[in-house]
Amino acid sequence: MHLEGIRIVADWLKIADHGVNALLPSVPRDVGDGLPADVAVLDESRTGWLARHKAPNGACKDGPLLCVSVLDQATIESNPQLGVQHWTDGGLPVVVRYFGENLDSAEGYCDAAYTLRAAKSSLLLLARHENLASRTRNLVRVVRIEGFSIAPMREEFEDVKVWGGMAVSLAMQDVIATPS
Repeated sequence: MHLEGIRIVADWLKIADHGVNALLPSVPRDVGDGLPADVAVLDESRTGWLARHKAPNGACKDGPLLCVSVLDQATIESNPQLGVQHWTDGGLPVVVRYFGENLDSAEGYCDAAYTLRAAKSSLLLLARHENLASRTRNLVRVVRIEGFSIAPMREEFEDVKVWGGMAVSLAMQDVIATPS
């Protein structure tokens, strides 16, 4: 169920009319803070370096990335602020990370925060009843989103930095019929 969960989240965040880039301009910003650049959305099931937790040089040469993966124990240990407290049976912990080049730390911090707020708003739209078909893949369904935790992160890979992350608790259901 983890494969379907991360692909459902990543594919939703890419959609032109209600994905992260569509909602980014609507996120309120302080005076003087610019609109963050659009992001490319990747997930660990389709991006080898992300699955290996090793960002290569130049990963963000075309702009910032929003990367979706399963929230594993190593990430929780190195970023305890992302720990979501109430996992349930059938729950899938997912982390959405904002990757950018090693640029000015204040700008990267702000861009990550605003972009992750847009991603959260997008995922709240995914949770609406009318989007049930978008929450289902291969007879696996995201039943509901149980919680979010957004926090700064400090992971660096040569010329790439993870500026922030959002843990998302998904309640999953495998709806395949069991043999009788």
